Amino acid sequence: MKKHTVLIVDQDSKNIHNIKHELRKEHIHILTAGSSAEAEAQLKKHEVHVIMAGEGLPEGGGLTFLHSLREKFPDIIRGIICLPDGDRPPLEKALGEGDIYRLIDSPPEGEALTGAVRDCVEHYSVRIANRTSMEPILSAVFRNNPSREEDLIVTPAILNTLPQPAVVVDMELEILMFNKIYELGIAADLKDMILPGDLHDQLEKNTEVLNREVRLFTQHRSCDYEVRIRPLRTSDSKSALLFFDDQSGGKK
Repeated sequence: MKKHTVLIVDQDSKNIHNIKHELRKEHIHILTAGSSAEAEAQLKKHEVHVIMAGEGLPEGGGLTFLHSLREKFPDIIRGIICLPDGDRPPLEKALGEGDIYRLIDSPPEGEALTGAVRDCVEHYSVRIANRTSMEPILSAVFRNNPSREEDLIVTPAILNTLPQPAVVVDMELEILMFNKIYELGIAADLKDMILPGDLHDQLEKNTEVLNREVRLFTQHRSCDYEVRIRPLRTSDSKSALLFFDDQSGGKK
């Protein structure tokens, strides 16, 4: 079984040593860095799956560093090691907005640490598995035509093979199609078959994002979702496929 790679970034060498000791029995490969610059060098050389950064990193702090990775390395699961007397509200805000996936209290030790790392590794595996399972479906949707100029064959049956909630919307944000997971989960407590309020507001302000492959973040029913947008094209109209990836599992 392939080991996942976890990068620990902290300016305190003693802290890094203690974390490595706590994680010594985990089935992971551990990389370390003492600064954001060293971490970026590691990211260029290695495939990293999970990154844990100390809140007190110099040059803007761990939260700023992790935020900078969101676009460059969107698949890496990001966690932050909180300072004992750190500023909690910004961290909670970043957690809700998807900048980070886990908060780890200081001192990082015991089951709190190993459980958080296991959860992050599992979340990475689920994310990649979901994407892999979608590839044949997307190939069918796009008929292997990168230009997407042909009429599409998106159907509810195809959407129902996806492992997460999914909808197709037009440029007016009207839902044209959805799968059962969306209907029974996200849409269950909505009065009308519409997008969740926060996501609807984000898209209403800039519907042009439906023409690009982008990621947005939204909250609904105490769950955090990363929403991936894939533009579609038919002979007479434009639409987009939206996938909802739950980011909430195991958060503190």
